[in-house]
Amino acid sequence: MNKEAIVEGILQNTGEVAHTVVPPVLEWAYNPDAMKYPYDPDKAKSLLEEAGVSDLKTTFWVTESGSGMQSPKTMAQAIQADLQNVGIATELVVMEWGAYLDKYNSGMGDEAGLAEMSWHFGSGDPDVVLPLTLQGDAVPPDGFNTGAYKNDRVDELLKKTREVTDIDERGDMYREIQEITSEEAPWLFVDNAKQNAGMTANIKGFVLSPTFLLDFRNVTME
Repeated sequence: MNKEAIVEGILQNTGEVAHTVVPPVLEWAYNPDAMKYPYDPDKAKSLLEEAGVSDLKTTFWVTESGSGMQSPKTMAQAIQADLQNVGIATELVVMEWGAYLDKYNSGMGDEAGLAEMSWHFGSGDPDVVLPLTLQGDAVPPDGFNTGAYKNDRVDELLKKTREVTDIDERGDMYREIQEITSEEAPWLFVDNAKQNAGMTANIKGFVLSPTFLLDFRNVTME
């Protein structure tokens, strides 16, 4: 998957390429050293050949638009082209947002191999998203682990991060979680969206927050 082309060509650099489940803005929990899979279609083709598989097909659930989504349909079409380039025929099933949420939140089962979603770490803590999306017992309808990912060590760490209060210790746990999930790649990490704000030149001191709350305490108008 050519994430750089998606970020530059489709998103016009309103995002930055992602390689792990925690965004870099959460510095205390982010793991910059988690595995990065480069865009290498030739290697993908050779791995499929080594595995002795061919004529692969998958279904990709896609939404036209939705809360927190960027350019979901266009991004999905780019991913579809990348997959088909290495021999994986991909059918896009496009739905409007409400119908999509109903399907996604009921679990993919055998209906789809891929489904797209964006997650918002609005509180500044991975605990808002990860237990509900990566924990083994959070499969629908008990959570949003729609792909039914399960790793016992990840489950153990996610449980501990909710019991420990020391932020450094929690950060170490989240970094280990990223080591595992970036290597196993239950998600195709595409990008981390950048917040954007437009204002006149006489506004000084405004800083965007990863929580999406607008803090005007140190803002002045000159």
